[in-house]
Amino acid sequence: MVEVYQKDFYALMKQGSCLDKKGTITFSKNFLPYDTEESQERLEIYHNNVLGSLSNVLGVTYPLCKALIGKDFFRKISHTYVKDYFPTQPSLLFWGEEFPDFINNFGRTHNYAYWGDLALAEWYLNSVFYAKDQEFYELKDLEALLEKEDYGRISLSLIDACMIQKSPFNLPSLLSFLKEKGAGDLVGDIDQETHLIYYRDQDLKAQYLAVDSVYFEALVFLRVDSGQEAKTLEGLTSFFVDQGQSEVLGSFIQFLFQLRLLRKE
Repeated sequence: MVEVYQKDFYALMKQGSCLDKKGTITFSKNFLPYDTEESQERLEIYHNNVLGSLSNVLGVTYPLCKALIGKDFFRKISHTYVKDYFPTQPSLLFWGEEFPDFINNFGRTHNYAYWGDLALAEWYLNSVFYAKDQEFYELKDLEALLEKEDYGRISLSLIDACMIQKSPFNLPSLLSFLKEKGAGDLVGDIDQETHLIYYRDQDLKAQYLAVDSVYFEALVFLRVDSGQEAKTLEGLTSFFVDQGQSEVLGSFIQFLFQLRLLRKE
């Protein structure tokens, strides 16, 4: 019986009313008298509080988007988002993943095509900050690994706290501007392709770093889907040779270890 009440209450919070389109009471009548006008008004107050709280959660995850478009407009579209993507898990740390695509549609409607890319950047920063802890290689481990006879078979797996993004916009400039000024008219041309990596630094803070296209494509090469085998140092070497960038291999490997992007197997 408790499970029935929970499902009814969840549906009630999503639709915001205990009546369906036909006017039929959907919430269990035997639980609380929500067929009265007074109780319906009280329930509506509670529902609005839920919408407001979830809207605040989005504001915490996407503070720069909120600053960019204004708190009033952000509140309006976030309420719409909450109704379309009501949480299904008790933890809200990773709720809001669909928001970049959601706000991208609003941005393009208003001729601001970069809204979606900015939101995705904030989502990646949120994701790497809350990603699970994993053992990783450090720069001091590199020399010992390369001394192994079969070093070519060393597995190179990116940690979960590592995200990459390719954007047609100058995201570093946009992120820096919004962090410094919070809002205001953008200065300069942001139509410049950039490649970013998001990671956790030694102080466990989420950071972003612009990289060139060679490093970015190498990171794409190392990124594998669940169930796929990890790439090896030998495979990475072949990748750089095929790209005609073999002279960059050494600096890229040092880059991986310096930022602690590789998971220990």
